[in-house]
Amino acid sequence: TGQSTGSIPSPPRISLPFQPTQLIGREVELTALAQLLQDPQCSLLTIAGLGGIGKTRLAVEAAFHSKEIFPDGIWFVPLVSVNSPVQIVSAIADVLDFKFQRPTNPQAQLLRYLHPKRALLVLDNAEHLLEGVEVFTDILKECPHIKLLVTSRGRLNLLCEWVFDLQV
Repeated sequence: TGQSTGSIPSPPRISLPFQPTQLIGREVELTALAQLLQDPQCSLLTIAGLGGIGKTRLAVEAAFHSKEIFPDGIWFVPLVSVNSPVQIVSAIADVLDFKFQRPTNPQAQLLRYLHPKRALLVLDNAEHLLEGVEVFTDILKECPHIKLLVTSRGRLNLLCEWVFDLQV
C-alpha cells in the first residue's frame, strides 16, 4: 500500500516558563541566537549582560523557537534559588523529573540519563555558581547531543563557552 505503519513521533517536551507578552525589539538577537543554537560546534552558549536587561526572556524565546532541533525536549532550570554549586545536579534532575536510584554519585546517574538525549537545557541565572560550572563541562563531555543555553551576568570562563553579550 505504500503507507508507513510507524508511529507518529510525539512532540518534544518543552518545559519553559509562560511568557504573557510577545517579545518585541529583539529580532536581530533572536536570529543570531537561533543560528548559534543550530551550530554543531556551539554546545555551551552563555547570554551575558547586566541584571534586568532581558537575558532570561530572550533565552526562553530563543529556546522555544529552536524546538524542532531538540526532539527530546527543552528544559528550563532556574538556578537563582540554588545556594551551592553542589545543588546544580539536583536542580537539573528536579526539572527533568529524574529520580536518583541511590544516593551515591548522583551526577553520574544524571549523565547516564542525559547521554542518549538530543535536548536543550536552559540554565538561568548562573552567575552566583561560577565555582561549580565544571558540571556543565561534564555534561557536555558525557552527553554529546545536549546543548546548554546559560544566562549569567558574566562569562562562565569555560573553554567550550560561546558568549552572546546582550546590550540594552
